Amino acid sequence: MQKSNKSSGNAVEVPNILGDNLRKIDEILAKQNVPIPDRPLSALQLLLTFGLITESDGTPVNSEPSQVVSADWFSPIMTWISAWYQRQYGNAARVNSEEPLIGFFLIRQTPFVFYTPPTITRPGTETDTAWVHLVDRVLDEENALDWVHNIPSTSDLSERQAWRVDATAVAGNLRFIQNRIIRLMPNGNEELVSLARSIVPHFGQAALMITTHKPVETIRSYWELQMAAEAGFKSLLLQKLGSYPHTHDLIKLASDVAKFDASFSTRGLNLFPHWKKAADMRYGTGDAPSWDTCYRDYRCILSVVRECVGRWKCGGFSDASFLLKKPAWT
Repeated sequence: MQKSNKSSGNAVEVPNILGDNLRKIDEILAKQNVPIPDRPLSALQLLLTFGLITESDGTPVNSEPSQVVSADWFSPIMTWISAWYQRQYGNAARVNSEEPLIGFFLIRQTPFVFYTPPTITRPGTETDTAWVHLVDRVLDEENALDWVHNIPSTSDLSERQAWRVDATAVAGNLRFIQNRIIRLMPNGNEELVSLARSIVPHFGQAALMITTHKPVETIRSYWELQMAAEAGFKSLLLQKLGSYPHTHDLIKLASDVAKFDASFSTRGLNLFPHWKKAADMRYGTGDAPSWDTCYRDYRCILSVVRECVGRWKCGGFSDASFLLKKPAWT
């Protein structure tokens, strides 16, 4: 397919030849488990890789990202690709960059879920622009209690302050972990990427289970915490040593980390259930731990994983703001 220097006009009028190519490319992306919102740009990359977008004389176009986005064919092509995906998948093709970080803490010894925004977004001074602030903590001007679902009322200011301290600590850990995942330098190691990206979903699923207040779900949440800890340990060992032991034993994994970093703290980890018990708990069998015990173990695993990701080799921008503009093809 040759490039076009013309505007796309009506975005829904996707050229037939492009649509045919996108159907085949979408099958490839689906087999690669590429999320639907990520597929338009991935599809463009494959179009370039396969030589389906060329100069008018048939030579390949420059596929260097900065050259691609500045090319006059980029906007109409992306308009067509985005329109094709919207037609195929509807709302599932929409990008949601504000997926919250799901956590929980105790209010009056009872689990309450909360949803932490992973970034801070503020309107830009120009139309269709926004500042996105990447943060690895809860800022002083933020109140973590604003993110709590169905928070109880209280006239006791000291009680409310205690709630805020706990919520801030948990939310801060989740933001720190997510921030490190964004900045992780995998150097092409797909297994490292997969391990890292599994951490936050495991924590979120555990929080959702526990805050159902159902004993069987509280029991099952322990396997999610076990897997979050494993992903933290194994990702660190993989990046530092190139491999990790194939074990579920968290104490063993912690000892392997301590061999190259004696400062690594495993405080409280010996109180977490042995992995064989955690494996049995995923079926919801046995007695449910008290919510106090569950919260203690949840905070322990959060702390351990934070220590792991804090030792990753990551890129810069741990605390940076970016001005985003509306894409030219929308």
